[in-house]
Amino acid sequence: MNPAIDKKMGMLVRAYCEEILDNYNAERNSVLKFKEFTLEPATITQNLWGCMQSNSSDYYYLIFECFLDEKEYTQKFSDENSDQESGEIIKLTFFIKQEVLGEGDDEKCSVFTKESNLYCSLLPFMLEFSERAWCPRVYLCRRDVLVLEDMREVGYIMYKNLLAFTEAEILSILRGLAVMHSSSIAYERFNSQIGDSFAYCLEETLLDPKCDWFRTGVDALFAVAKIHPKYTKPSELTFINLDLLNAMQSVPDMANPSLKYRNVLCHRSVWVGNVFLPLNDPDASAVFVDFKSTRYCPPIIDVLVVLFTNLNREERFKKDEFYLDFYYSEFVRNLEQNELCEDSAGISKKTFCQSYEEFHLFGLVLRGLLFTLLKVPPQFVDDHYKTIDRSQKMLAYMTDNEEFRSLMFEVLEDIIDHAMPESCPDGE
Repeated sequence: MNPAIDKKMGMLVRAYCEEILDNYNAERNSVLKFKEFTLEPATITQNLWGCMQSNSSDYYYLIFECFLDEKEYTQKFSDENSDQESGEIIKLTFFIKQEVLGEGDDEKCSVFTKESNLYCSLLPFMLEFSERAWCPRVYLCRRDVLVLEDMREVGYIMYKNLLAFTEAEILSILRGLAVMHSSSIAYERFNSQIGDSFAYCLEETLLDPKCDWFRTGVDALFAVAKIHPKYTKPSELTFINLDLLNAMQSVPDMANPSLKYRNVLCHRSVWVGNVFLPLNDPDASAVFVDFKSTRYCPPIIDVLVVLFTNLNREERFKKDEFYLDFYYSEFVRNLEQNELCEDSAGISKKTFCQSYEEFHLFGLVLRGLLFTLLKVPPQFVDDHYKTIDRSQKMLAYMTDNEEFRSLMFEVLEDIIDHAMPESCPDGE
């Protein structure tokens, strides 16, 4: 083990080893006894969980060496029904997420605290109402560390690039979201409303007009809008210069709890870096990680994130109805698993489709924000680019790269055409 890792993490992990294994044994109905552990740092090449804004030093793989507790084993199981010999070493792998704070990292601390609170108090209890898994099991949840199920060990894989999902993978993701959202409603049937009980850990941290990440992204989109070749009429230029920025800055409010539509627990950051996909089970749902952006809001917010960041304009026009129908059928099916129906859930097919139209701008703007980060060379995306100014580099890259230029012009055309009021053409 690297001495630096041992110094930072070794004592912390050792103090919790027995508790981690006790929780694992209880969950798996096993009788393993702890022998030793090792830590391995996760690296960018292993495709970190939610790595877009994270440092790889915050993530580790925890490997336990265990053996069967012979006394407990004899009491609990018959030797003839066992596949394991009592003397063999059994290895378990877990995933550790820890926030290593530096100077000025208060926001980083707050989002880790938010995620830790959700894992400790809500997510495992929602899983009890879920036919399929949609988040990892948690084996240790503390203020300073999370120890989670290693999804690689149970037949899931995460992307190693930033390509868009295929149709089959989008269906798997929508299936996972439908289970998560319906489980949120089922949970509230026996407990208080999530938005009230967990308001302290459901505040927005990234999609906020005051957040540097959001501000620099919107400024970059505005810079593209001002040079868009399609818009040359005085009325169009007036709208872009005076009203477009305000329209885009209204998007964060759409992720607030709605007074019109039924709210559920939404992941709110379903992109390739936060999704594990099943390897060999076409009926399994995707599993989501990194809950730092989780909100209590209408379920369409999650669906919009998936569709608008993976489908281009032509694909959306052709397939959005198909995907919406698939999501909603899965949502209703999972409600029925919990002896609920559309009426009791408060989300009819009609209101769901209405919310898709009403929150359309959210999907369009979020698509643009993510593309300013994911569609440029990785070396561009340093702290200055993310939080100070990304317009200059992005505009220069548009000049050099025709594919990226066309993509960003399409993104802004969709935003402007949706946000701009219809009016008579100038001079006609």
